Parts: sequence; C-alpha cells; structure tokens
Amino acid sequence: MSRLSRTLVFLLFLAPYVFSLIVAQGRMALPAGFLGLVQSSFLQAALSALFAVTLGILTGVGLLGLPQRLRRSTEAAVLVGSFVPSIAWVLMWMVLLPNVRGVTAIVILHAVSSAGLIASAVVRKVRTRWAGSLELAMVEGAPRGLMWRRGLLPLLRSDLVTYLLTIFASSLSSFSIPLLMGGAEAWTFEIAIHQAVRIHSAWDQVAALTLWQWITLTVLLFVSRSRVPLRAGAIDHRESRAVEKYGWKPLVLLGVMPVASVLIVLLSSALRGVQQLETAGLLIDGGELGAVVLVSIFVAHLGGLLTAATTLFFALSRPSETERRLLSSYVAPSAVITGLMLLLVGMGSVSALADALRISFGCALVFAPVLWRMRWHVELSTLERQVEVAEIFGASAQMIAWRILWPQLRPLFYWTWGVATFWAFGDYAIGAVAASRPITLALLSRALLESYRLEAAAILIGLGLFLGFLSYLFFSNRGERNVGRKVS
Repeated sequence: MSRLSRTLVFLLFLAPYVFSLIVAQGRMALPAGFLGLVQSSFLQAALSALFAVTLGILTGVGLLGLPQRLRRSTEAAVLVGSFVPSIAWVLMWMVLLPNVRGVTAIVILHAVSSAGLIASAVVRKVRTRWAGSLELAMVEGAPRGLMWRRGLLPLLRSDLVTYLLTIFASSLSSFSIPLLMGGAEAWTFEIAIHQAVRIHSAWDQVAALTLWQWITLTVLLFVSRSRVPLRAGAIDHRESRAVEKYGWKPLVLLGVMPVASVLIVLLSSALRGVQQLETAGLLIDGGELGAVVLVSIFVAHLGGLLTAATTLFFALSRPSETERRLLSSYVAPSAVITGLMLLLVGMGSVSALADALRISFGCALVFAPVLWRMRWHVELSTLERQVEVAEIFGASAQMIAWRILWPQLRPLFYWTWGVATFWAFGDYAIGAVAASRPITLALLSRALLESYRLEAAAILIGLGLFLGFLSYLFFSNRGERNVGRKVS
C-alpha cells in the first residue's frame, strides 16, 4: 500500500507532462528560433542566479555583523522578501521604474526575491560550521577581507554552487515575473510555452518545450541536491563576538531596502487606490469586491490544505532515500500546462466554483514539490533512526505512520499549510490560464496592473498579503501548539 501511495503521488505530479504529450498526440516539434530561445533563457537564468547569490552573500555578511538579537529580527525581515508573492515585486517595480522592462527587470526581481533565503542560509552555514574557526582567526588577527577571500568563501564554495544551480533552475522556469515584465520576448521556457498555446495553438511545440524544460531542470536540481548532504546543523552559540567581527553591518541594507520598498509602495498607494477602485466600480456596494475576497480566502486555504496533505501523504508512505531525493529533484509542473490541463479536465464548466477548484488544485501541484524540497526532505531524514528502531521492535507500518511520524510532522504540516496559503493569495499564474474570469484578489490585481491602475492594484495586493500573513500566523501557531501532543 505504501508503494502504491508513492506511485500515485509521482503520477499526480507527472500528469501535466503526460497531458501535453496526449494533447499533442505524441508529436513533437521544436519552434523556429529554438536556439535563440535557449540562449536568451539561459542568459536570463544565469544572470538571475549570479545576481541573487552575490546579493545573498553580501546581505549575509551584513547580517553576521549585527548583534545576535538584532540579527534575528533583521533576518526575519529579509526573509519576508522570499515569501512575498511575485505580484507584489512586480507592483513595486512598475511604480518605481515603470519604463524599464525586459531582462533587466526580470533579473533584478528574481534576485531580490531569492536573496533573503541565500543570506539566511549563509548565516546558518557560518554559525553551524565555522564559528570556532572564526574565533581562532580573530585571536590570530586575520582581517575581514582576507578571512572572506581566503577562508569562508572557499569553504562555502560547494554550498554556493548549490544555491547558484537552484536559482538558475527556478529562474529558467519562472512564469509570473516574466509574464508581466518580459515584454514580447520569451525570456523563459514557460513564456515560450504560453505563447505557443495562446498565439499559435501549436501543441507539438508545447510538448517538445515541456519535455526539454523538464529534463533540463530535473538534471540541474538533481545535481544541486546531490552536491551537499541534506542535514541540518545546530547553532553554535560560541560565535557572538567572532561572527560579529567578520560581518559588516551596512551591507544588510541590500536585503532590507527591497522589502522596505515593497511595503512603502503598498502603504503610499492607499488613498489614490481607493479612488481608482471607485472609478472601476468595485466599491459601489462592496458586493463584487466582497465576493472576490471570499473566493480568494476559499482558494488560498483549499490550495494550502491540498499542498500540505499531499506532502504529508507522501511522507507517511515512508519513501526511501532515493524516492525522497527524486521528489526533491523534481521540477514543479509548468504553470501554463497545469492550468490548461485543469481547464480541459473541467471542460464545459465555467462557474466560479469550478474556477476556484482548478486554481486550488493547480497551486497544490506547483507548491508541493517546492515545499517538499525546502523542508520535508530534511525533516523526514532526521526521523529515519526512530523508524528503524520501531521496526526492530515489531511496530506495524500503520503504527509507525500515526504514532511516530504524524505527531512529529504535524507542526511541519501546519507550517506547509500556512506558507502555501500565503503564496496562493498572491498567485496569478495558474489562474491566468485556468480561470475564466478574475475571481481572486491576485487575478483582479493583475488585471488592474495591465491597465496601469497601479494604486488600485496596490490596495488589493496589500489586502491579499495581509490575509495571507494572518493565515500563515494562524497555521504556524496551531502547529506550535501541537508540538509534543500525543495522539490518542
């Protein structure tokens, strides 16, 4: 039964890829200018990865220079940027730099939205692995620049290559940011697939591009995940003076300023945004906007629940290390293909409920592999020894799942539910294809952005972020309350 469960999960994730081959009737053809597409998309992804890793390292150096208490709060603020939905970054860019589009906008937005995670990872690596070495270097009088050039950066090389490959892969398959910032140029395979469907209806090209993207990204992610052992380290509390000495406080502004810019744009647009919403007829009686808010809450929470349930279902089936790594190396399905598959599966149904269900299921298919790779793989690896001991003492598979794994995975389940809900409030990529009308705050915001009603879009994006953040806090706190609680 466990093997069947794991097979069903893998088949579920592979469904969009199989769907593209079925619709194309097995025919595949590369589009004209394919080599140019590969060159431009690889250039964009490489620049995004290089800029993100550089910005992440510099921000990490800044975080290390802060006192320990201030570092925690500042690191949390920097990490906000990595969890804020991409539509908020797009709004910030359109307000501050409305005439700059193309690869410059895409690269910078990819970088600032990813740099917080890299900075946090750099801080953790330094504090868990080399705090003692930094103390020795401080005693020996090694200057900051020399320590980073000859000491820490060479030691971090394998980790940095992993971050570089991961950001490269995610930028190569990005859809949301290039959709609004890329102009007419296909800067990613996702945009090329979108154009092949929407403009040319060339399913043979869609099948070929989808297969090419999947193979390329799977290889990249598999290489990146296999370079460094997936295990967590404990913080070394001896680092206080040494770590602070080898950081440099001013660099933390590189991570804080982009996040602050998003918040400032959202807050400063309030008054003008209300006027634009009135002009658009969305505040006449509050009925239409209220319906959109309710649908957004339903879609986001259902999408979050389905994401958490999928990852938990796979974890409780007790996958092997190879299967866990396969899912960690798996590329989340194309948002375009996923949306089209769900649209055709619900063919003939154009109701708001059908649209909401399609978006929720699509979010689960896209988010679940990402969140598995982010936390579930490592968490499950740490429970291996307990499972082995339970098996030696004759525990059944059902007892292991519900008496050992579920009580310890429950906080992570709620965390996953909260994060996926937060993301779903701001996701418009799936809905742009799967929904027949703008039924969520994100889709309505996208429509307002495209009509350059930026302040009105800011109001709706801010509302979505607020609701998403409240949902995240609710589920995270619920997970924390369940820590250590026994199953009756």
